[in-house]
Amino acid sequence: MRLLARAIGDAKNLEPGVLREAILAVKGYAGAEGIYNFDKNGDGLHGYNIVKNNNGTIVFDKHIDFDD
Repeated sequence: MRLLARAIGDAKNLEPGVLREAILAVKGYAGAEGIYNFDKNGDGLHGYNIVKNNNGTIVFDKHIDFDD
């Protein structure tokens, strides 16, 4: 939601095409799942963090990157 709010602020326009371009222009946004850099398809993440439940505590296991 914060990324969308940023894009709306940058675009100063709610027309879908303008807003899409503003979202795609966002680079290096630190979000909940990592750093967002949108590609031409609108995909923002290129990997995920894998976590596990260790007796009620969520712990980081590994990061998986996807190929572009």
